[in-house]
Amino acid sequence: MDIKLFKTLPRPSQNIIEWQMFLEWVDSYFKLRGINQPIVVELGVWYNRQKAYYEQVLGAEHIGIDNCSSRVLPDILGNTHDEKTIQKLKDELGGKAINLLFIDAGHSYKDVKQDYEIYAPLTKNIIAIHDIFLEREGVRLFWDEICRNKDYLAMTILAPAKFHAERLFVGIGLVIKEW
Repeated sequence: MDIKLFKTLPRPSQNIIEWQMFLEWVDSYFKLRGINQPIVVELGVWYNRQKAYYEQVLGAEHIGIDNCSSRVLPDILGNTHDEKTIQKLKDELGGKAINLLFIDAGHSYKDVKQDYEIYAPLTKNIIAIHDIFLEREGVRLFWDEICRNKDYLAMTILAPAKFHAERLFVGIGLVIKEW
């Protein structure tokens, strides 16, 4: 992985230190398993700043899904729970599995759980869930539920506290489906 890309690409919407740690881990995971040109599906793209990182750092095919086009048009415009949106993704995947699913759309317990239940079966390797430490959000409650399940490996990526002085303490949770 070319670390210099983090200085040349637009700043991601995520905490930069946390984001770099996450991508370094994912890149190593893919390389150790011989996964070239992984398929990344991102639910909730915000300003779509992460797309360049997935494509240039991981060499991935990125498919972003969001229900808002006022910021930046995603690859698939629609609600992540809508059957039409899900079918568009399945058509685009053409029977291939998702290697990395990044869940960062709705933040209520119900929304994140529903995204997980819909898209996890389409995912072969890694499911990442953003904002797992936001106390006011349902994401944290769902992540706690995930961590109690012993059927798969779950781990957390969190930037050191000194980097969170001016930012929220958010975290990225990873469910490793194939290890």
